[in-house]
Amino acid sequence: MAEAKGPLKAVVGYYGESKGSAADVLYNYQFLEHLEGDLSGTNINTLIDEWEFATQNASGIAIGTTSWVLSDMYNERVASRYGQKYVQALNALIFTLNGVPFTYYGQEIGMESSDVETDGIGVYDPAQPQGNNTVPVNRIGQITPMQWTAEANAGFSNTSNTWLPINPNFETINVEVQKDDATSVLSTYAQMAKLRDSSPSMLAGKPRDILTTDAIYAFRRQYPDWPGYFIAINLSDEDVTEDYNALDSSLPAGGTLIFSSRGDGEGTVKFNNLVIRPAETIIVQF
Repeated sequence: MAEAKGPLKAVVGYYGESKGSAADVLYNYQFLEHLEGDLSGTNINTLIDEWEFATQNASGIAIGTTSWVLSDMYNERVASRYGQKYVQALNALIFTLNGVPFTYYGQEIGMESSDVETDGIGVYDPAQPQGNNTVPVNRIGQITPMQWTAEANAGFSNTSNTWLPINPNFETINVEVQKDDATSVLSTYAQMAKLRDSSPSMLAGKPRDILTTDAIYAFRRQYPDWPGYFIAINLSDEDVTEDYNALDSSLPAGGTLIFSSRGDGEGTVKFNNLVIRPAETIIVQF
């Protein structure tokens, strides 16, 4: 895996078509840094298409493994950029796309960027070599300690003073408080990881777009002779009802709702009258 920034055409040049010549996977800064603050299905679909088109050879074959990235140390955390309500939906989305989903620590519990007071330059990092030991201001809010528990120092350390202060919300956003809550960010994250690892269609099924609007991005994935999956994310503030059979005649009449990013997905649904709630990603098996 390699990290490279710059114009998309230049970045994908770090992929190599012969074994050992270059990177197998590139960290997808294109998706991370061009995912608009005002989320829309149109923007998401455009970024996916641009990356996948740029990473194909003349025969239309991918020259490297795609990745999907939502957070890193240089950009505000997902919960801070888009709000807590979108964390589970976006986490679920990148697990269902074709490629490798990257997780920046704390993303699996919805950690937020922290406001750390500085002198406007940065903070001293004793672990870095002399002469290069200042962490820039734009990174500080994303590198505060992992929030494990509601105890002192969020269970991260038993020291009296951590290098960077713990985010004050650690008592409500931490692993311990979420691990037994079926609707929490951590629980839905674990559910998606398990589904992805156990499904050939999620791992290798070719994606096919069904609907792209500002409110909805919907697609399907299916590997031959294995169950297929319908995936959709609602990026609006209202329920959205669509007739997906009219949009894709090869879809069956219905399927089994096996996942909702709200943590309450189950039961049979009909594709001709399917309701997706605000800030929700759903997965229907058929």
